[in-house]
Amino acid sequence: MSTTSDLAAYLQHHGFDYPSSVIDQIIQLYPDDPAAGIPLNTGETRFPQMGSQYKRAAAIIGDIYYHAPRLNDARHYLQHQPDNTFVFRFNTRAWIPPQPFTQANFSFEAACAGKPVEACGELAPAHQGVAHATELAFVFGNPRWLGPWPEYRELSERMMEMWIAFAHDGTPNNKNREKLWPAYGSRGEQGSNLVLQTGEQGELQVEGDTWRLEGRELLTKWARRRHVQLENWKVIG
Repeated sequence: MSTTSDLAAYLQHHGFDYPSSVIDQIIQLYPDDPAAGIPLNTGETRFPQMGSQYKRAAAIIGDIYYHAPRLNDARHYLQHQPDNTFVFRFNTRAWIPPQPFTQANFSFEAACAGKPVEACGELAPAHQGVAHATELAFVFGNPRWLGPWPEYRELSERMMEMWIAFAHDGTPNNKNREKLWPAYGSRGEQGSNLVLQTGEQGELQVEGDTWRLEGRELLTKWARRRHVQLENWKVIG
C-alpha cells in the first residue's frame, strides 16, 4: 500500500465491510505519521520495501484483530474480576534460530557450537517488529528460540515465574517479591498493562492502556455492529 487511497480501498474490499464514513474516521484517527505506526520505536522509518503506508496499515490491522478486541475484553473482565484481571504488552523482538531444525540442534548452544553469533540465526527483521505469539518462546523457556543473549533468558525466567504464580495463586505476583504486575483496574477506567521487555530495553514497566485509544474504541464499537449472515444453508442427511 503506497497511498491513503490504497489503504482505504483495502479496508473497504478485503472482508472488513466498513462503510465509507467509518473508513474516513479510521483514516483520521490513524494519521500518516510513521513515528506513530507499527512497529513501535522505529521512528520515521517507513520500510519502503513494504509500501509507504505499511506502518499505518500495520497499526490499523493489528488493532482490528488484536488490540481493540483485547481492550474490550479487559474492560468486561474488569467488571467481574477487578483484582484478578492482568494485561501485558510484549515488547521484545524474536530471535530466529538456524534452520533446519533437528533434535540435535534443539538448543542454541547445540546448534551454534563453535560458530559466531552472526552466522547462526538472527534477530527478526525490523519491519516485523514484535510479531504475534513471539512471547510463547519466553513463556515456555524454549532454548532454541531464546537465542544467544542472557537478557532474553532472564526475561524468560521472570515470565515463567509469573505465569506459574498466576496458575497456582491467581496472581502473577510472587508472594515473596514486590508486586510488579498491577491488576488492570489499578488505574481505574484507564486500565494498565505490564510491558514485558529485557533489561536492555528498560526492564518491566507499567503503562496506561491509552495508546491509539480513540481508534481502538471506534473499531470495537463497529465490531459490535457486524454479524455473520448465513444464507442458502442446506442440510444433507
